[in-house]
Amino acid sequence: DWRSRLEKVGWLGKGGGDALIMLMVVGIGLLLMKVETIGTWPAEIEWHAWHIPESALWAAFIIGLLVLPLRLRALLVNRPLERLGILSYSFYLWHLPIIVAVGKGLGISSADPEIAEPALLVLAIALSFAGTFAASALTYRYIEKPFLLRKERLAE
Repeated sequence: DWRSRLEKVGWLGKGGGDALIMLMVVGIGLLLMKVETIGTWPAEIEWHAWHIPESALWAAFIIGLLVLPLRLRALLVNRPLERLGILSYSFYLWHLPIIVAVGKGLGISSADPEIAEPALLVLAIALSFAGTFAASALTYRYIEKPFLLRKERLAE
């Protein structure tokens, strides 16, 4: 397999794979910082092509996780992250309405959330994550999973 072949490449087997993964994460972070500096909507209008290097970096990151020899594999490939991956579609669907509801409930202005107290923002983030995770787990368990099981039966 690819991983065993790449382990034989000296520098990759001695932590080089981890360095490449970290480089990709730094690249994604720098790109997203630039987008935020420009502003999300202005970047969409003026520099929509930023999605091309972003997509390439994410693809390289995922391929790297699959094939590179990684010393940090246990931090990146584990049960909690696997569970989050299973819930990712439900998480995507629920995150925005829950963030808005938590913000309104805590009295955080959606027009300028940065004027809120830092402790209040931390609480909002924690509640939003917990609420999104709970709603995603319930949605997956009672809606998505039953449909996936029916789909499997239809394929037989």
